Amino acid sequence: MEKIVRVLYIEDDENLGKLLQRNLVRRGGFVVDLAGSGEEGIGMVAMGKYDAILIDQNLPGCTGTDVIKSAVGKKVFPPMIMVTSDNNAKVAVEAMKNGAADFLNKDSELRYLELAPDIILRAIENRRVLNEREEMEIRLKENEERYRTLVELSPDGIGLLSNERFELLNPSGLRLLNIQSLQSLQGVEGFPEKHFQDFIVPEDRARFVSMMREVNSTPGRIPAWEEFTVIRKDLPEGKIAVEVAGIGFQWGGRKSVQIMFRDISDRKAQIAKLKYQALTDPLTQLPNRTLFSDRLASTVKEAWRYKHLVAVLFVDLDQFKEINDTLGHDAGDAVLVEVAKRIQTSVRGSDTVGRMGGDEFCVLLTIINDKPNAGMVAEKLLSEISAPILTHKGKCQVGASIGVSFYPSFANDPQTLLTQADAAMYQAKRNGRNRVIFYETEKETSGAHL
Repeated sequence: MEKIVRVLYIEDDENLGKLLQRNLVRRGGFVVDLAGSGEEGIGMVAMGKYDAILIDQNLPGCTGTDVIKSAVGKKVFPPMIMVTSDNNAKVAVEAMKNGAADFLNKDSELRYLELAPDIILRAIENRRVLNEREEMEIRLKENEERYRTLVELSPDGIGLLSNERFELLNPSGLRLLNIQSLQSLQGVEGFPEKHFQDFIVPEDRARFVSMMREVNSTPGRIPAWEEFTVIRKDLPEGKIAVEVAGIGFQWGGRKSVQIMFRDISDRKAQIAKLKYQALTDPLTQLPNRTLFSDRLASTVKEAWRYKHLVAVLFVDLDQFKEINDTLGHDAGDAVLVEVAKRIQTSVRGSDTVGRMGGDEFCVLLTIINDKPNAGMVAEKLLSEISAPILTHKGKCQVGASIGVSFYPSFANDPQTLLTQADAAMYQAKRNGRNRVIFYETEKETSGAHL
């Protein structure tokens, strides 16, 4: 035996006490102390150094049952075994009711001496198992309470779905779905039963049901977040964007899903704002060079597929530097904002106007019937841009030099198309400004070949 078992035997008959003591020590692995009375035994039990207690019922001063009651009252005690006289079942039963772990029948043939080691070890093992079970139950209860606290305090919505029915839903989940109580989802208190997919916009529901089916079929799978749109009629937008994840497990003997969901509307709005800022000119709110180039590339691909004509107009303002130098940059900014508005109102909604930087603008005419159409748009821009502009410093006036290039005439890629329009614009400046030059033709307004 690896561990020494310390035993206290409370027995008023000294000879019987020593007899059992010798028998246990001879067995090996036991150390046995003796107490001759109930009072002495209670004091020795209180020392807390014993693995098991053997107690004779008939003791001077107090009975074995009294000793058991005293030990049990102190809450922490080793397993106690009542030693009864021959076939005194009533005492054994009473001892077990009061907290004894087992009993040992003190028979006249002294067979109990041979049984004692096994009964002691069995009582110790049973107590160990019982203690482990109690500790496990305590830990489970603590974990459940901790988990419940985390769920209750979580900013994310957390719910338990069983057969698509809400069994649990934390306060954050109720707020996110704009629900007053869990009962209002469960078909009680006069409310119709509602499932989570009932809150999702119709176009997303099939995808959500598919996600839940996959979660149910793979319990314990690491959850993956998916985005859905949830109906919120109390909000001006009528909906919010949420991320949803689920993990399958058994609950109450049924396949269930723990569902987590969070409102990502603010995050999406922030991302959209950052994206807008990254792709938009802050002064005129037009697409910047990056976004314009991206739309140009997409338009060229579509033009190649459907075999239609595309034009790029590169616009550079004339006399703009003089306005900045004489009226100041605030007036110059006002001119740029006004020019941007005039260009936008001069083209179709399907066309794109971008600010390339400084006083340079580009116009993408997505689909045109022929090249003269682009010339008409360019001439209209010249007229609109040259009209007087009112600033806080007074009226001023600018002109524009416009270069025009076409896909697929001399360019098969977006960058070349932009470069050709830029080159035509510089030719317009060299030819006297306030005019339109086509990249590929011979005449002014119908262009000069470069």
